[in-house]
Amino acid sequence: MDQQEKTVWHWIARGVLGLTALVGVSAVLGFSYQQFSERRDVVAYPAPGQYYDVGNVRLHMRCDGEGSQTVVLLSGMGNPVSSFGPLSRALQSDARLCAYDRDGLGWSEESGGQRDAGLAADQLARLLDVAGIEGRVMLVGHSYGGLVARVFTHKYAARVSGLVLLDSSHEDMAERFPPVAQAGFHDLLEGFQLAALLNRFGVPRILGLFKPAIDGLEGKDFQTSLAHLNAVSHMVGTGEEAKGWARSADAARLARVQGFGDLPLDVFVAGDWPEAMLPSWLAMQRELASLSSRSRFYLVEGANHPQIGMDARYVPRVAAAIRARLVELQ
Repeated sequence: MDQQEKTVWHWIARGVLGLTALVGVSAVLGFSYQQFSERRDVVAYPAPGQYYDVGNVRLHMRCDGEGSQTVVLLSGMGNPVSSFGPLSRALQSDARLCAYDRDGLGWSEESGGQRDAGLAADQLARLLDVAGIEGRVMLVGHSYGGLVARVFTHKYAARVSGLVLLDSSHEDMAERFPPVAQAGFHDLLEGFQLAALLNRFGVPRILGLFKPAIDGLEGKDFQTSLAHLNAVSHMVGTGEEAKGWARSADAARLARVQGFGDLPLDVFVAGDWPEAMLPSWLAMQRELASLSSRSRFYLVEGANHPQIGMDARYVPRVAAAIRARLVELQ
């Protein structure tokens, strides 16, 4: 090797070492920033509700409002209970509103066990018992929370007075979306599992990666929800739910076979889906509406998937439908 070649390889080696050092320093700085930010968020956004021991984990639930009827809010995969702030406030004068975080999400503790819709339904049943919530409850589920609500209704039909689905996940969406969207759905599930690792080094927090997931929220609702999305523990719980998708879908298929008879059912669908996906999405949502002979179907033009339950432009329409069902059930 002549002197010129030695010089080239010398500079290449120095470049590689420099890049490695830069990556290492960035990782350390990101990790430190994440640790500092999470400690700050714990102080800034304390748990507003109470903790209830459901056997293998303590779940956080907040109940507001009053009345003879109880509405339970179930958030989507990856979203904390704080994402329901606008809807909860809109209905507080009409019923008792209870919103809770599933295992590992938001303010709830982490069990370390498997997650799926069937297990989540069982935990919700125990949560209602421990919290002393008697009688039937109306379930309002957004996205994956809608799938959990349907599985709960299948397993504990006597405890449910009505069901409201906000752009609910469908058990067959992974197979019935167009091919490109099918790949995107699988990437989403894998991305949820990767998110906990990225959160450890502050990457989503620094780049604002999770802001689209709470599109429509404002003020403290937005800041609180974003703090949870950027937390390692929250994304560990979300990743576990994503791992259990196949089991959750199977449980929802069982619920679909039996149907819900004449249970009051309201199905809200966001109209702002990509053009290639909207036809199959509408077909799946109409199938959900067919699960009850007392269903109502609403297409919310202009709303995207998160906005339908969070945005001030669309929350009043959802609240009005829930309020009408509460009046029917009195």
